[in-house]
Amino acid sequence: MQKVVQLALNFCNDRCPHFYKHYGDNDNIWCAKLNKKIYEADDSQAMFDFSSRKIPVECPLEDFNG
Repeated sequence: MQKVVQLALNFCNDRCPHFYKHYGDNDNIWCAKLNKKIYEADDSQAMFDFSSRKIPVECPLEDFNG
């Protein structure tokens, strides 16, 4: 059996520690806990992306709803 490996590049974000750039999905922004795409990719490179992105209103995670 062959396995497919996807590389996810973590980056700094002052609003949510679960956001990351998903290298296997054209650098779109994903949520590690929900395992789904949150934002479309922009022009920022992963190593220099310090953008502050808002928590989606529909976020079900207890970390941000309390």
